[in-house]
Amino acid sequence: MEFDPPADFDLAAYWRAYQGDFHGRLHSGDAVVRLAPGAAERLPGPAQREAARATARPEPDGWTRAVVPIESVDHAHDEFLRLGAGIEVLEPAELRRRVQATVEALAGLYR
Repeated sequence: MEFDPPADFDLAAYWRAYQGDFHGRLHSGDAVVRLAPGAAERLPGPAQREAARATARPEPDGWTRAVVPIESVDHAHDEFLRLGAGIEVLEPAELRRRVQATVEALAGLYR
């Protein structure tokens, strides 16, 4: 199969634009979280780490409140659990409930 691109098509420019827009298409929402000291550096991806730095609001207890982009509730659930007790999900409510249910189930196993 052959393909002839339009004469004015600039593949390099298209690829740069595609890559630059990738994370915008990837993330479908945001999560409001509280992060323990040092936990922001352990967030799963550069977009999350950058967003955490940009939206960081220090709290009196040493934790930081931040808004980070998420792909989906399912994906964020799995990614945030990797931070253990270094993260508290505040919003969205569905994600908070999912993490809470998982943590409660884990606590039951280890009692």
